[in-house]
Amino acid sequence: SWKLEEATLLFTRSGHREEARLSVSFQGAAVDLPAGKNRLTVGRTAGNDLVVDDGAVSREHAEFVRRRGTIYLVDHSTNGTYVRPGPGKLRHLHREEFLLDGSGDLSLGRPDGPPIEYKIS
Repeated sequence: SWKLEEATLLFTRSGHREEARLSVSFQGAAVDLPAGKNRLTVGRTAGNDLVVDDGAVSREHAEFVRRRGTIYLVDHSTNGTYVRPGPGKLRHLHREEFLLDGSGDLSLGRPDGPPIEYKIS
């Protein structure tokens, strides 16, 4: 029976990690990923949680997804997403996902696009 208790404990702990909080800001507007929601979409059209009106940005460009207490950036775009995690070097994502940690910024469609800042706590 100790194994069952241990499994319950692990489950509770990972359940607690689901609360990884994401805050995204772009040109003075901040958007948070609320506790009950597991995705935040970014793109050029009005249906997105964060709208970035730029020619290099796809209609449904990318999304932040909360999975098992961690936040991933998933790119769905034509031109890709450029991510600069904290002090790390710029990374180009194209139709792939990237595990985000701490804080940094990203631009959609081009490396010099308007920066979107992210912070995970």
